[in-house]
Amino acid sequence: MNQHLMRQELSEEALKRISPDGTFSVQLPNWGKASTTTEIGLTLRMLKGSDEKALTLGIEKRRSHNLMENLITEQLKKIIVSVNGNDDPAYVDSFVDSLLARHAKFIREEYARLVPDVDLKTSYECRMCDSVSEINIPFSAEFFWPIRS
Repeated sequence: MNQHLMRQELSEEALKRISPDGTFSVQLPNWGKASTTTEIGLTLRMLKGSDEKALTLGIEKRRSHNLMENLITEQLKKIIVSVNGNDDPAYVDSFVDSLLARHAKFIREEYARLVPDVDLKTSYECRMCDSVSEINIPFSAEFFWPIRS
């Protein structure tokens, strides 16, 4: 069994790009469109536990009112701090509401690549059939306080 169940991996590039306040900058790709030649620079921040809780509560509230769920849009509104240096929340919200799907995907991929995470995967070898597979270690409150029978 893997002795390093929880291993944090960050590239040197990621360490250089994340500032002490937990923000980092990304440039949206142009993808060769003549109509979108203006470069767009974003400042992103890492989500906190309170942000994730607010996102969950917002989704539950929208569900209870039979409204469309917009988790990705709301998540991007919490992640993006400024657009081309403009940190006015109304401006950021308007920018997110008009984002192209491929730009939203690019931002989410950059965020996932740069934000530290804990890898809880390990290899498991079955003694009966000798097959090897990769499994995720469950990570919940029971990880710290196992249920006693």
